[in-house]
Amino acid sequence: GTAVAAPENSGVIPYGDLDTRTHAGVEQLSARVHQAAWDYCLTAAPPTAGPAGIQNVRCQQAVIDEAVAKINNPRLTQMNSGAHAEDTWNSG
Repeated sequence: GTAVAAPENSGVIPYGDLDTRTHAGVEQLSARVHQAAWDYCLTAAPPTAGPAGIQNVRCQQAVIDEAVAKINNPRLTQMNSGAHAEDTWNSG
């Protein structure tokens, strides 16, 4: 792997230095994807208190989903395939 552009010119996530064939390498890559999403969405959809804050969460999830799809690593996809919080809220 090399690097992947995150959505809407939100940056590049380098991962050429990671061995994405190992669990540890995929964990590090996942952490980078999540950090890139956090960094981008701080500006694109700043977190706020109350219902408006969900836009930041949705922004982060969109960036993560797109980056994971672009990287196209089965282990990374599996690691990030958990249900989104809003999908499980009423699962009781």
